[in-house]
Amino acid sequence: MIYLYYYLISCIFVFQCYYFMDKILTYKSDRYRKLKYVKKTYVFANIVKSIILLFITPYCVLFLYNLYFGMTEELYHSVFVATSIYASTDMNSLLFEKGKKNSTIYHHILVQLATFTAFYCGPFNKITDVIIIYGSFSTFAYLVNFYLSIRFLFEKDMYEIKLLATFTQIIYMLSCIVNWCLQFYYLVLFMTLKNYFAVFILAFFNCVVISDDILLINFLNNNSFMNKLKLKDI
Repeated sequence: MIYLYYYLISCIFVFQCYYFMDKILTYKSDRYRKLKYVKKTYVFANIVKSIILLFITPYCVLFLYNLYFGMTEELYHSVFVATSIYASTDMNSLLFEKGKKNSTIYHHILVQLATFTAFYCGPFNKITDVIIIYGSFSTFAYLVNFYLSIRFLFEKDMYEIKLLATFTQIIYMLSCIVNWCLQFYYLVLFMTLKNYFAVFILAFFNCVVISDDILLINFLNNNSFMNKLKLKDI
């Protein structure tokens, strides 16, 4: 139950970060000042999320390593705090970011449900492990959120922006592939153990989230140098 307090405190902290990021961008960027309010919320929400995910990435790396080579209660506690922070970024996005696609809304809602499920199941539980594994690989893709926001502050055809999109796409695709393989492994494991409730939860979660991942990969591909290479090959 203590993790709910971390979650609520983090929600307030992220909201305050939105306020400060909006002020900074308003002061520093002419392009940002010209954006409509709906687009501004998208920009500062994704920049804040990318920064927060960057800071919690080391905890996710430690979690994935120690999950298979010796997990401790202290580390699991720290990862639960990081999970609370991750979920709070999506909750703030749901509340304050305007103009989101339905797939993104469903994704954010599912993150909240998955987080509360992990809190309910507690540490050293296979369902909790699977949830945090997916969240960990999503955290590694913090550059995705950075790219999605920063592209509105510069010319979209700039070499640096295209390069960022390409680098982001490669990292995101690799993270997704490894993540999906692990998710499939646990799905088979739950089926072998005849834990059909866990199978249902995991299958439903992955159907919603993976579909959003694929949409994002396609979007990055259309805006990166990878797309040009593909066209040349054809």
